[in-house]
Amino acid sequence: MSRRLEGQVALVTGGGRGIGRAIGVALGSAGARVALAARSQDEVAEAAGAVEAEGKVARGWTLDVTDLGAVAGVVEEVEAELGPVTLLVNNAGTAHAPGPLWEVDPDDWWRDLEVHVRGAFNCCRAVLPGMVERGGGRVVNIGSLAGARDETYISGYACAKTAYLRLTGTLAAETAGLGVTVFCVSPGLVRTRMVEELLGEAGRRWRPWIAAAAACGSGRRPEDNASTVSGCRGRLGRMSERIDHIDVDSGDVLVAVGTMKGAWLFAGDPGRGEWRSSGPHFRGEQVYAIRFDGRGGRRRLLAGTEHGHWGPAVQWSDDLGRTWSDPPGGNVRFPEGTDASLARVWQLQPAGDDRPDTVWAGVEPAALFRSDDAGETFQLVEGLWNHPHRPRWEPGGGGLCLHTVLPDPADPDRMWIAISTGGVYRSEDGGDSWQPRNQGIRAVFLPDKYPEFGQCVHKVAPAGGRPDRLYLQNHWGLYRSDDAGDSWEDMANGVPSDFGFPMVAHPRDPDTAWIIPLDSDQFRVAPDGQARVYRTRDAGAAWEPLGDGLPERDAWLTVLRDGFASDGLDPAGLYFGTRTGELFASADEGGHWRALAEWLPPVVCVKAAVVR
Repeated sequence: MSRRLEGQVALVTGGGRGIGRAIGVALGSAGARVALAARSQDEVAEAAGAVEAEGKVARGWTLDVTDLGAVAGVVEEVEAELGPVTLLVNNAGTAHAPGPLWEVDPDDWWRDLEVHVRGAFNCCRAVLPGMVERGGGRVVNIGSLAGARDETYISGYACAKTAYLRLTGTLAAETAGLGVTVFCVSPGLVRTRMVEELLGEAGRRWRPWIAAAAACGSGRRPEDNASTVSGCRGRLGRMSERIDHIDVDSGDVLVAVGTMKGAWLFAGDPGRGEWRSSGPHFRGEQVYAIRFDGRGGRRRLLAGTEHGHWGPAVQWSDDLGRTWSDPPGGNVRFPEGTDASLARVWQLQPAGDDRPDTVWAGVEPAALFRSDDAGETFQLVEGLWNHPHRPRWEPGGGGLCLHTVLPDPADPDRMWIAISTGGVYRSEDGGDSWQPRNQGIRAVFLPDKYPEFGQCVHKVAPAGGRPDRLYLQNHWGLYRSDDAGDSWEDMANGVPSDFGFPMVAHPRDPDTAWIIPLDSDQFRVAPDGQARVYRTRDAGAAWEPLGDGLPERDAWLTVLRDGFASDGLDPAGLYFGTRTGELFASADEGGHWRALAEWLPPVVCVKAAVVR
């Protein structure tokens, strides 16, 4: 980790073991002077020694965070010995009361709440006056998904983590404009001693899935969270600061997220271990399409926005979101005489490198537009609009939308589009003419199950390294084509459901692809409430579930057609967003996952790219 915290002083509570110890080591390696506080003198001394062994500065203090006087005394000693505290990490916590509320020991229940809430209050009260006076500082509360959803048999712990969320929000509002940043990090299941304690008799009885997850090696290591919190030096995402811009270096990964209430940008280092973010951009607007265009040396963001009063448009930014264009009167319009008006921009797709100024836009009602000035103005593709099938296309549940545009990287004149409900069409002449390519794809809702067109195709993804191979997620059905769409073969082998929306193919391996199934058309959530991504490595002959780091239980998540993306790196990074506002990322092709964000508005679009 680079040394970007020189001159900073970090106080980490619960710093003797687990997540707190790992955070202290990471902060020290980044150059901070580290104060570790915990109840166990032996543990905190060992943790401080681990930092010092790397040639860094650290000290340990024995502390009960529920004692306000003791906290004030330790902060005074820390600042006298190491300097003013500039980063506070509220990590101290307990989970001693598993079981039904009416059966747990009342003292244990209140102790869980007290250590978290009173402890965080005491520590914030001790360090915030100095931060406010100096005009700068950061407070990080280590939260949990248990504070954001209905978790059974840990009511004391869950109430405490819910209080953390509210404490974070209110403090962020109170310190806005004072130079102090306050936010909460929820790391997910981490293999710590607290989790081990939950594996005792009561924990095994009331939380058996924790024991099962630990037994099979699920859960992150404490050090996996360290870089996240060490990033609180400022380069990492500062959601509570509501910043409007992030700096992105060459080689960084940029993940653009469109939601029902605006857009967010996430930038990760080339190793994808540290992330920072900006947003919301386009506050209150629906953003169904957003992506990065790095062709021709530009660094342009394109966004299909939908203003409640002014309507839809394509906006662009050449400074990664610091400023955005405001095209007067909109820049995507149906010509007079078409008797159509634009409802939504569903897809923005740059053409290949051989056409660096061409951008395609798929819209609702189903139509294709072309820009030859890098997305600033658009013209209707008449060849598709005048197709004889168009009057018989019918809207799907989300509207009559052209949601997929796939230029062929090997042939600039060949491309595919997909329409719900119209099916797949291919052009061999740059869009002048189009042919339906749906042989073998079912339309379960039609009397003729295999029509020439009219299928409700949800997403199509091109296989890397094999231009004629395509993968397709249908409204019921998973398909693969090895002849550029001339025919399709069912490949729903071993998946819990063949209903879903997104499809992502590997950027180089034509046999590898990923899906995120949903239970059914009637119940569009993760099957059995388990968040899982499924991967095939043999072109659909078999599928394997990938869930390490994803919610194991009561995760009734929904991922839409454009909510899943790859960054194209090796190994491929994967990113997906949910209708409940979570953003998950994997840096190893789905082997392990982490949450990059929670509590976003409903996510409708996720796109990833490497910035050069």
